[in-house]
Amino acid sequence: MKRCTVVRRPRASLLLAPLLLLAACAAEQPAPPPQPPSVAEHTPTPKPVPPPAARPAVKVEESAVGEAPGLTPGPQVLAAIPTPAPQMPSPVVPAPATSATPAAATEPDSLLTHITKSTPPNVAAALRLIEDGRDLLAKGRYDQALDRFERSVAIDPSNAYGYYFLAQLHYQTKKYDQAVAFASRAAALSSRTDRAWEARCYSLQGAVFEEVGRFADARKAYKRAVDADPANPTARTGYARLNGK
Repeated sequence: MKRCTVVRRPRASLLLAPLLLLAACAAEQPAPPPQPPSVAEHTPTPKPVPPPAARPAVKVEESAVGEAPGLTPGPQVLAAIPTPAPQMPSPVVPAPATSATPAAATEPDSLLTHITKSTPPNVAAALRLIEDGRDLLAKGRYDQALDRFERSVAIDPSNAYGYYFLAQLHYQTKKYDQAVAFASRAAALSSRTDRAWEARCYSLQGAVFEEVGRFADARKAYKRAVDADPANPTARTGYARLNGK
């Protein structure tokens, strides 16, 4: 009968076998993918910003508003201005009538209608200068108007219209002595050709006398104007107004 020989392995090899099996299994499994770093770990935490300090209120004085030219006050300034209480409109009082009616109310629209084909050149030029001067006089450009009127009587000394408007210009600029003198010259020239203009000249002279308080002379001038043209409203009104003085 054969005898079996049993070979005994070392006990350490028996312990290492399971460990090697586990290592082999672990090596076969794939490694998990790397995780990205957290954003919260790298984002810096913002620091809290303190609220802005409240600005002190600026007091707006009402008298300071509108002193600077070209500036419009803002809404804060407008809110600081007290709203005035509504006021009732003042009653309309009619202006008192003047002592003398302006003589220009009876003047014709234009003297250029006197220019015809038979009008001498110097007379036509004088009339055009007078019309230019009348326009300047109405605009208050007295120096230029005076130049036109003086040139008109220089080129036509017998032109009553130029002297009349010279009298009117001096009356408006309160040079009463010159106004009376030019009105007398204009009346004398008009008496030869145009009685209606003679009445206008004496009416203007009466207005000048009445302006300076020479009522007796004014009444005489208005009377001469009525005699020259009884239909002249300025002369009739002035004479009636001063007849009792």
